[in-house]
Amino acid sequence: MKLFEKISRLFLSDARGSDAENESVVVVDVESLISPPNHGRQSSTQEKLSMLNRLAAFVEREKVPLTALFCGTPLRTAPEGESFRGVTVCYASRKDEAPVVVLRILSKRGRGRHSVVVTADAKVERAAVGSGSKVMHAATFRKALETATDSQRPKQPPKQPPRQNPPPQPAPKQETDINKQIVNELIDPL
Repeated sequence: MKLFEKISRLFLSDARGSDAENESVVVVDVESLISPPNHGRQSSTQEKLSMLNRLAAFVEREKVPLTALFCGTPLRTAPEGESFRGVTVCYASRKDEAPVVVLRILSKRGRGRHSVVVTADAKVERAAVGSGSKVMHAATFRKALETATDSQRPKQPPKQPPRQNPPPQPAPKQETDINKQIVNELIDPL
């Protein structure tokens, strides 16, 4: 079973009807994934692109329709309403417009389906719950995303275990009688 299916079953346990009706629609508030709520800063273009690539890998692996909601100016590589490697991209010009955009996305893509909104923003959460969607906290989704990403990385060869017994040390050199005699002469000249 896919990772997201396991997580989403907790949210979509009351699913009924045909598979097409039960297919999940996931809307991800990307700003909540990148930085904690009330952090006060807008994410950089590089952070947005990095997260978009991670979400695209997630969509390829989990086969779940996903819409990523960004705040701010649209990225050149991912225009408004277009698909980026399977992720539909939408924008809110400001963070306070995000709840309205989430409701618009849900009314278009979530009709007749179960929808999950991933966010850490209280206003977005209230809008999602008010529309009948389930809400997954961004930290939960981020952890699942990181766990899945970690499992896809190539395995490193195991490090050599520490030796049980340290290697034998060479025995200290024993002074010969001649060496003792030379040392004694240098220390104690006649």
